[in-house]
Amino acid sequence: MMRVSMRSFFFLLLMVTFFYGCEDTTTEPFVYSFDTDNLETFDNSVTLALQSVTDDMVFINVLANSITNGNVHGAYFDLTYEDAYLRFAGYKAGNFLENGGTVTYQVGLDSADPDSIVCAASLLGHDTAVSGSGTIMTIKFERVLSGTTRFVFMNNHLRDNSFPDGNIITGISWYGATLRITE
Repeated sequence: MMRVSMRSFFFLLLMVTFFYGCEDTTTEPFVYSFDTDNLETFDNSVTLALQSVTDDMVFINVLANSITNGNVHGAYFDLTYEDAYLRFAGYKAGNFLENGGTVTYQVGLDSADPDSIVCAASLLGHDTAVSGSGTIMTIKFERVLSGTTRFVFMNNHLRDNSFPDGNIITGISWYGATLRITE
């Protein structure tokens, strides 16, 4: 009968574990596919664009595209999505309204609908408004699961700087998007 020292036994166990027992614990990265509802960008429209993906975070830009139907003082909309796949994680200010001065933002989950974000961005004061193109805001999401979710604009409008509450600017098209997350 052969006697093996404890030190030799643990060394042998370590070698067997190293060569045969190690599993590949690396995970494949998630793949993100983003398709907008419009095939091209139209003047006087608001669209969504995938800005970037980092780790588990998804950044989606809300874009004003060649707004010429009126001078914009504020943007107001709800953005619906499926919270089974994404979790709202905040927002970043854009550059579109900022061209006219100081902007105030109110962005958060709809307390009655966890699949909807209520968004408002408005210039302070009634003297300024902007036109043209730019990012209204960037909305941040945390990935929860792989799957497909649609982004749909609801209760959406741009307002001009008419006193006291601004008039709705007509002729603006709003286009959502679809995000697919796969492993």
